[in-house]
Amino acid sequence: MRDRIRRLLSTIETVLDGTLMILMLLMLFTVSVQVFSRYILRYGTGWSEVLSRYLFIWITMIGTAAALRRREHFAEGLLVDMLPTSLQKAIRTVNTLCALLFAGTLTYYGAVYAVSVRDFMGEGLTLSLLYVYIVVPLAALMMTIFLAERLLTD
Repeated sequence: MRDRIRRLLSTIETVLDGTLMILMLLMLFTVSVQVFSRYILRYGTGWSEVLSRYLFIWITMIGTAAALRRREHFAEGLLVDMLPTSLQKAIRTVNTLCALLFAGTLTYYGAVYAVSVRDFMGEGLTLSLLYVYIVVPLAALMMTIFLAERLLTD
């Protein structure tokens, strides 16, 4: 059972990585269009700047979840490593529990906020802000799942 869950979470991580690659390429394209149109054509496109900003939000949130799964995020290190092993484990467990509480709270309030802005349109694009901010609770949910896995396996 644990192996199946680990494989599922690894598959989710792979999907997150692929999504990040696509979003970064899309952001590279939109920023390039903005630079070309502003400096070569002397006409700025509003949509590319707004879309780049929204893509940045998605990249940040999904990247945070992916980095958390791989333990590539900011973490306690030098001082904790100097402590006895049993105390290190206790501190890391408390840190994981605090992060789990934060991610769970972000999941809930991110969903509440995303739903509350569903009737608003973003500037420069006729796109509901729900589609911009839905990534917050989705990524926070992934973080919650990844932190729960860490809590159960460490």
